[in-house]
This record gives sequence, C-alpha cells and structure tokens, in this order.
Amino acid sequence: MTGTFEVEAAEQWIRDQGFDVGRQVEVRRLGEGNSNMTYLLSTEGAGLDLVLRHPPSSSEGSVAYVRREFEILSSLAGTDVPAPAPLAICSDASVAGAPFLVMEHLAGTVVNSLNDVRRLSVDARTRVGPALAACLAQIHAVDPATCGLDNIGPHKSYAERQINRWARRWTAVGNAADDEVAEITAFLTLNVPPQEEHRLVHGDYSLGNVLLDGTGAVTGVLDWELCTLGEPLADLGTLLAYWPDQPDVHPATDENLTLEPGFTRQADLVSTYGALSGRDLTHLGYYRVLAYWRLAIIIQGVHQRWLVAPESASAGAAGLGTKAERLIHLGHTLMRRSNMR
Repeated sequence: MTGTFEVEAAEQWIRDQGFDVGRQVEVRRLGEGNSNMTYLLSTEGAGLDLVLRHPPSSSEGSVAYVRREFEILSSLAGTDVPAPAPLAICSDASVAGAPFLVMEHLAGTVVNSLNDVRRLSVDARTRVGPALAACLAQIHAVDPATCGLDNIGPHKSYAERQINRWARRWTAVGNAADDEVAEITAFLTLNVPPQEEHRLVHGDYSLGNVLLDGTGAVTGVLDWELCTLGEPLADLGTLLAYWPDQPDVHPATDENLTLEPGFTRQADLVSTYGALSGRDLTHLGYYRVLAYWRLAIIIQGVHQRWLVAPESASAGAAGLGTKAERLIHLGHTLMRRSNMR
C-alpha cells in the first residue's frame, strides 16, 4: 500500500469483476516510478498474474489519465506493438483511494539495476540497444488513424506544445532565476524544426520502460500515459538521454547501466533507428536538447511533490532535485555545442 491507496480493496474489486485471482495473492511493487505506482499481483494455482497501476492521487485529472492509458492500450492491442492488453479499469477513486488500471502481465524483465544487467549475458546486452531502436521504429510505423488513436493529441507542432506545457510547469515547480533553463527555453522556442508528420510518440521511451527476455529482445513496452501524437524524433531524443555511453555525462538514469560491457553506443541506436524508419535525422540534436529540458522539469515536479507529500513518491524522489539540475546543465551544454544556434 502506498499513501491512501488500498491494494487489498483493489484486489477485492478485481475479484468482483470475475477475475480468477484465487484466495492468496502476493503483491509486489514493480519499478520505482513516481508518476504512477505499479504492482504485480501474483495469484495462486491457475489464476492470472495481473498488473495494477494507479496514479499518486484521486484528483479528477488522475481519473482522466487512467482512462486515457486504458484507451491507448486497447487501441494498441490491434497492432504489432508489444504492449500489455488492458483488462479492466476502476474510475471510482472511493474503491481503493485512487482510480486504477488492471492489465495483463507480460513475460520479461525490466532492467533498472546493475543486478538486472548482470543477469543478461554480454552477448544478450549487445542486442538490447538495436532491439529498443527497432521497437521504437515499429511504434512510429503505426498509423494512428488506422488503430483509432488519431484523436489522442492535436495535429500541431509537438515541440511547441511541449515548450508551452513544460515552461508553465517550470514556473510552478522550478527556480525562476535559473539562467540555463531560461536560455534553453529561448533556444527551443526560436529553433522549432518543421514537423511534417504526426505519429504516435510514447513520451518516456527508455530501457526502464520496456520488458526484455534473456536474449535481449523486447517483449513489451510499458508506461503509455504520456503517449500522444507528435514528432517521432522526440522519442529517439528521450531514449538517448536515458542511454549513457560515456561516464558521468548522462545522469537521466540512477545508474549508468548501459556503460556495462556489451551495450552498444548511442550512435548504434541512431543508425539502427534511421535505417529501419527511413526518417531524416537532421533535427535530432534539437530533440535531444528538448528531451533533457523536459525530463528535468518533469523530475523537478516529482521532487516538488515529494517535498509536499513524501508518501506520494518513492524514496528516491528525495534526490531528484539534484538530478534535475544536472539534466538542465547537460541540455545547456548540448545546446551550446550545437550548430543549430
């Protein structure tokens, strides 16, 4: 149980919907997410293993987010994208303290610690980067209109929408006197690339949001709550921000997992994605700066929420303020080195 969310009450609701979860259910927290809490409900006997996700609050906005993710996953079920199938949604926060989503449990492991990495052979690690890049190209190949997702976001500039949204968010949670943030915001505003297509953008695509099997293949893509229509290169920029290939350069991750032996370098991810997607990567540098800036503001927001209500986020949220500062500095450094100014 986290905060006021009652996992036991959610279990009973799941039973009441007719799911065979048996009498004994083992509940285990999955990952260290701070935007949504995720649990594995392991059932006895032949019962289904289920995944339960809920937002940190019971606000009207959180209900909308849960419904939105349910709709996105429902639509993706008819595509080749390896996403978990949604099974049920409880929009009534009074049932367990917050709305929640129930989905199938996919086979595979989320690699978010050095122990997880060391369970993969070096040979398997060499396949992980190309597999993530290939899966990202597969997501971006989906026609939103064909799968019923053409209305999940406006057909307008993704970069401009992100700038407007997260600049306002920084005003609420950040340090208004931070010169580097102001300079990055100005750079992003003045250099928005033309956007010629509106594809599905995952919004937080990274090693920590996919499931892998023992060979390094992707078996599932998780955490779709930020998915919208937008510029595909934004997802690639985000993946690179989470994929360090030089020591002490990319602290978007808690540990520099992809510095371990076997993992490919960022350039290999870029070349694999470019070859499979056929996209022009000219403006990737811009979207890498956008990714650092945006992630820093999101992380700062989680840190601010932890300061106000520590029970609403994981223990790691205490150090997110420092991580946000480092991400801003990295984005600013990348911006200054760019030839796009």
